[in-house]
Amino acid sequence: MAATSVRPGPAESLSRRFLLRLVSKLSGAAWRFKREAQVRAALNHPNIAAIYGVEENEIVMELVQGEELRGTIPLDRALTIIYQLGDALDYTHDKGVVRCDFKLANIKVTPKARAP
Repeated sequence: MAATSVRPGPAESLSRRFLLRLVSKLSGAAWRFKREAQVRAALNHPNIAAIYGVEENEIVMELVQGEELRGTIPLDRALTIIYQLGDALDYTHDKGVVRCDFKLANIKVTPKARAP
C-alpha cells in the first residue's frame, strides 16, 4: 500500500477548492498511484468525487464538503444514502472497475441528497 496523505488546496484560478492526494515517492508505488488516478478519472458520476488532474506524485480531486458516515442515521436518510452508494457501485462495475477504495472513511454525507 502506498504511503499517502490528503490535504485541501486552493484553486483561485478555477474558483473552487480541491483536494490533493499525495503519494510518497519513497513508497515505490508510484505506478499503482498513477493507474488508480487514470481509472478514477474515467468515472463520471454524481456520487463519485471527480478527478481534475494528475501530476507525478499527486491527484487533484474534487473536495466534497460533508460529514463522515458514522453514528445513528434516521431510516429515511439511511435509505437515501444506501441508494446512492449502490448507484455509484453499480456504475463503477458497469465501467469494469471492480475495486475502488470503498470504505467508511471515504464516504461523505452531504446536506443535500441527489435526486434518484
